[in-house]
Amino acid sequence: MKINSKMSLAYFSIFCYRRFLYIAVLILMSDFPSIQILLKIVMTLISMSYVLKVKPHDEPIMNRMEIVNEVCILIFDYHLILLMSKPGGENMDPEMMFNLGWSFVGVFCIFLFTNMSLLVYNSLRGMYMKWYKKRVMIKAKRDAPAI
Repeated sequence: MKINSKMSLAYFSIFCYRRFLYIAVLILMSDFPSIQILLKIVMTLISMSYVLKVKPHDEPIMNRMEIVNEVCILIFDYHLILLMSKPGGENMDPEMMFNLGWSFVGVFCIFLFTNMSLLVYNSLRGMYMKWYKKRVMIKAKRDAPAI
C-alpha cells in the first residue's frame, strides 16, 4: 500500500464504504432488481476508475489484479442484466439462459484462476527473494576477510 498519498491511504475506507453501499442497495432496493444492478455497475465503474487513477498499491501487479477483479465483477453485472426477463415480460429462451449461465461460470473460472495465479506468483517471488538474500548474506560472510 502506498503511504505517501492520501488517496491511496483511503483505499480500505473506500472498500468498506463500497461494501456498505452494496448491502444498503440490496436491502433498500429489494423490489427493484434493475436499479440494483445499475447502481452496482456504477459503483464498480467508480471503483475501477479510482484504482486506475490512484494505483493504491506499491506493486504494479497488485494494481493489475484489482483492475482484473473489477473487470470480472463488471462482466458478472452485465450477465445479471442479460439473465433478467426481457422488456415486455417475456422470458428469455432457455437455451440462451443456459449459455449465459455457462458464460458466467467461465468468467468466474478466469477470475479464480487469475487471482490464484497472482497469489502463487507473489508467494513464490517472496520466497525466492528471501532465499536470494540469505544466499547473498552467506556468501558475504564466507568471502569477508578475517580480522
